[in-house]
Amino acid sequence: MTPSNLLFAALFLACGGGSGTTDTGTTADSGTVGTTDTAPVDETCHDNLVLSGGKSFGECGGTCIWAVTLSDNAARLIVSDWDGTVHADNSGVITPGGLSAACGAANALAGDTLDSVYGCPDCADGGASNAAIERSGIRSVHEWETGNPPEILADVAALLDELMDALDSCNGTSKLAPGADCTPL
Repeated sequence: MTPSNLLFAALFLACGGGSGTTDTGTTADSGTVGTTDTAPVDETCHDNLVLSGGKSFGECGGTCIWAVTLSDNAARLIVSDWDGTVHADNSGVITPGGLSAACGAANALAGDTLDSVYGCPDCADGGASNAAIERSGIRSVHEWETGNPPEILADVAALLDELMDALDSCNGTSKLAPGADCTPL
C-alpha cells in the first residue's frame, strides 16, 4: 500500500443522488472514503459527485498529509504527519460558486473512462494527490503525481487544491470562506 492510499479523506460535495456502489479497485467502502447523509443537493449535478481529495508526501517529516471533508456546505481540512499528529484543523463554508464548480467538474466527467492511477504518485518524493468521485452511483478513486494531474481530472484537481489552499492559509476564495477560528498553517 502506497502512502497515498492512506490519505483518501472524505470530501463529499454532493451535487445529486447516487446509490453508493463501488467499482472494482476503489477503497470507498473500506472506510477510507466517507459520505454524509446531509450533504447539499444541487439538481444540476444529477448523479455526479466529487467525493474526496487530498495530497500526501511519503518521505516527509512534519506536515505531510492534507485531507479535506465537505458536507452541509461546510468544509474541514486536517493537516497531519504520518504519526497522526494534527498540525491544522480548519473549517469554512462552501460558497455557491464552490458548489457550482464541484458540480461542473463532476458533470464534465460523465461518460468518460478514468484510470485509477496516472503517472507515478509519490515517486521520488514528488507527492501523491487523489480524488474520489461518484458517477451514476459508482464510486471510483484516482491518484496522480502532485502538481501533475491528468488532463481529464484537471478541473477536479484545481478545485480540490483551491479548497485545501484556502483552508490551509485561511484566505477566502470565490469557492470557500474560512471560518473565523481558522488558524493559518
